[in-house]
Amino acid sequence: MADVRSGSPDASRAFVRPLPALGRTALVSGAFSLLPVFAAILWLTHGSWLQPVAVFAEVVVTAVFFVVYIRFRLVFTSVTATHFVKQRMVLPTTAVDLSLIDRVLVNRVYRGGSTEALTQMLAVDAMGRRLFAMNALFWSDADITTISDALDGQTTVDLSPMSRREYFREFPMARGWYLSRAAMITYVVSACVVITAAVVALRAAFGD
Repeated sequence: MADVRSGSPDASRAFVRPLPALGRTALVSGAFSLLPVFAAILWLTHGSWLQPVAVFAEVVVTAVFFVVYIRFRLVFTSVTATHFVKQRMVLPTTAVDLSLIDRVLVNRVYRGGSTEALTQMLAVDAMGRRLFAMNALFWSDADITTISDALDGQTTVDLSPMSRREYFREFPMARGWYLSRAAMITYVVSACVVITAAVVALRAAFGD
């Protein structure tokens, strides 16, 4: 299984990496966004017992940021003789047996409220269940075409743009776990917990 999940270019019928500009943009924007926030936190906690905690938290956030960036540089998607392999940024590498693929759907979907339509590829099994997907937010159109052409399945291409609502209504299985209702609730609850903890910490440091 190690050979399958390695998905090396030499052993693959198709091998692509995500848009390199994403990593560079995230690195630069992250640096410009975090630096003023870090400076403000250090200024607000200056002279209090919270300052060492703030410094530690900033070191952890910076380390996580660079770990994610390094993980991004390692991401790839490939198609070997037997498997579709995706090295993901956070989650473990996934490998899907090509024999499970029944259909490959390629569509154009509008990006939020924008008039820009992005390519979306979805592979499903004989039961209509999602196996994996790729979209042009992360991969180039050429890369998506390269992978879809290399897959063993009936490929249906419809380049007529549709809204996200229309797309998910027609292909409800395309919705990933990170877009599920449970995931959305988790995001909101996590944000509330972080904000509440920050407010409590600041009030403890500076008083009511």
